[in-house]
Order: sequence, then structure tokens, then C-alpha cells
Amino acid sequence: MLDPVMAAYRLGQYEKARTLTSDPFLQAEMLIQLDRAAEGEQLLRQMAQTEQEPKRMAMVQSQIGQVLMRQQRYDEAMECFERALRDWPERGSTHRDIAEWWLRQGSNSAEALRWARLAVEKEMAGRGLSADSKAISLGQELATLAWSVAVHSHDEAEVDRLADQVAFPGTTPMCSLAMSSVHFGKAYAALGYTDRGALYFESAAQQDPNGIWGREAACMIAANPK
Repeated sequence: MLDPVMAAYRLGQYEKARTLTSDPFLQAEMLIQLDRAAEGEQLLRQMAQTEQEPKRMAMVQSQIGQVLMRQQRYDEAMECFERALRDWPERGSTHRDIAEWWLRQGSNSAEALRWARLAVEKEMAGRGLSADSKAISLGQELATLAWSVAVHSHDEAEVDRLADQVAFPGTTPMCSLAMSSVHFGKAYAALGYTDRGALYFESAAQQDPNGIWGREAACMIAANPK
């Protein structure tokens, strides 16, 4: 039987999951998903003041960095990602965060591509994760890599190949599916295939209507009406 908190989280029932958990990291994640990022950030910063375990600290710092990046507080976000890398240098997801950091600024597509490739390499070489966790993280990283490839080299065949590589397990949370859909949507939009990109955005909005990626997808749809 699934843990009730994770069962609710996987279904995108973030308010239910928040009320069921006492873990501050999970509570922060649910608040962020519920568009209450300031409250989530506060919880994470409180954790950062006392956390001693390096890998958990890396996750905390990465999550703070994501919150800051979405607010376009890029310098502060990078400080968090760099701290996360120091605490857990083999974590693929932090490398993916940095790739996204470059992509969202649109300032250096070569750096975005370099970090996105590193994310996939680190994930595939990583140890200690369950098979499902590894597949979920890899799916997200492949999506960010596809976005990076599209922006940097406009290699349509490579983006298609990366999309074909994604194999999310049945335990994948809705927010992870939606994140992947948004990044593939951005990839195809960057290639000039706006209709194909729109299908990915519509999928994300349906997968995760209550979460950050569903909201971002809805914004992309509104900004580019058919």
C-alpha cells in the first residue's frame, strides 16, 4: 500500500498531502505546488539553518534555488545551486537545475546544453536510488536536455530521439510528468513547431492543474492562443 502522503502527492492532491505530512521538506514542496512559494521558502530556509546531512541539505538548497529562479532572482538562485553541488556533487537533478537556470535567462545556450548533458550523465552513473526514482529523475533531465538542444543547435532529430527515450514508471508524480511536458513543449516551440509544443503544454495543464507546472503550461497556452 502506498504511503498516503505520497499517494496524494502523485495524484497532484497537494493540499491533502500537506495536511497529512509533518515532514517540513514535504510541507514546503506542497506549499510551493499550491502557489504559496513564500511560505514554502520560509520552511526551507528554516531547515537550511539546522540541517546537518549533506544530501538532504543539497535537496533543500536546490528547492530554494528553484523558488528563487521562478522569481527571476537569478544570482541568489545560483548561490543555492552551487551550495547544493558542493553538498552532493553527483546529484543529476542539481545539474538539471543549473541547465534550466541558463535556459530561463536565455543568455548562454551552450552552458545550458553542457549542464543538461552533465545531468543525464550523472543520473545514469548514479548509485543508491530506487529504479523508479532514477527513471523519474532521468525523464525530467532528458526533457531539459531536449529543450537545451532545441535552443542551442535546433537539432530536431535529437529532440525526437530524447523524447523517445523517456520512460516514466507508473509511480511518477503528476508534477514530474507535467514538468517533462512543459520542457518538451518549450523544445518544440524553440524548433518552430508551435502546434506540437502546444500539445505538450495542454498535456501538462491537464496532468497537473493544481501545481506549478500546470500553471506554467496554462500561461504558455494563454500567451500563444491558437
